[in-house]
Order: sequence, then C-alpha cells, then structure tokens
Amino acid sequence: MESTRNTQEARPDVLTVEEWAAKMRISRSAAYDAVKNGDVAVIRIGRLIRIPNREVA
Repeated sequence: MESTRNTQEARPDVLTVEEWAAKMRISRSAAYDAVKNGDVAVIRIGRLIRIPNREVA
C-alpha cells in the first residue's frame, strides 16, 4: 500500500492553471487562453480554476 500512496502524492488529481502550463510547457497566459476558449476541461469552484490531471497529455 505504501507504493500506492506515493503514486497518488506524486500525481495530484487536479492541477492549478500554472502547474498545468508548466507540464504542457506553455506560458501562463497561453494556459489561461486555453481555459477561456474551452480548449481544456476545467473545474471551477468560485474563482478557483482546477484542471483534472487526466488533461495532461
């Protein structure tokens, strides 16, 4: 079970826009443009924007 917990810690379920941009190797503004244009699925909670980790190619 230890290895399962380590895997989950290394790969969170959701990412911030900045974290997603870094993983996709794009600029922060390009990431927010993708969110605005609907190019990436997001979860909105109030003003918070989170991107499911499955969106990382």
